[in-house]
Amino acid sequence: MELLNESKQNLDGFTVQISIATGETIYKDSGRFTQREAIKDILLEKEFARLHASTVTEVEAINPNAVPGVTKDLQYRVDYVLRNIVFEVPFLNRKEKLSFSFLIDSINLNPPDLVITFSRKGLETVTEQDDERRKQFRQIWIGISSSFFFAVPIPSIISHSPSASWAVWLTILDSIVAYLLAWFIYYFWIWIRKKG
Repeated sequence: MELLNESKQNLDGFTVQISIATGETIYKDSGRFTQREAIKDILLEKEFARLHASTVTEVEAINPNAVPGVTKDLQYRVDYVLRNIVFEVPFLNRKEKLSFSFLIDSINLNPPDLVITFSRKGLETVTEQDDERRKQFRQIWIGISSSFFFAVPIPSIISHSPSASWAVWLTILDSIVAYLLAWFIYYFWIWIRKKG
């Protein structure tokens, strides 16, 4: 997962909460993030770290032979700490990104769905699944639109070219222009979406 600071200011000390579905577990000690080429451990937010530690202590203190078992409150806290992680990010300068990695154990065969919440505005996330979808969309868009832009002038190139060699050269030039035009329109569209 990547976290981008799209705001016009540097952000100091904020929290990020990641939640996953039932049946999945985030391993708390597996988190790392990369900031300015430095790899650092993820620091849990203090309140969440206390809740996690107290829940683990209570679970370890349960006697398996005891009759009453686990209370609903403890079960709720166990479920919460297994499916959530709240961590602190010390700072994130404008136009900078952080790359996060952590282990998620899932009983599902599909990639886990992440719900990401920030304590500050101006942040954007890019998960691996979003990035793959974006790359697929870009490939499809570039392929279809460049084919269209290439095909439109072909009849006039063929009919108005003085010779076959001219037609070949103009067709090669047309394919290059069509490809570049498709890329330009794609990135212009992304720029408009970010501004809007």
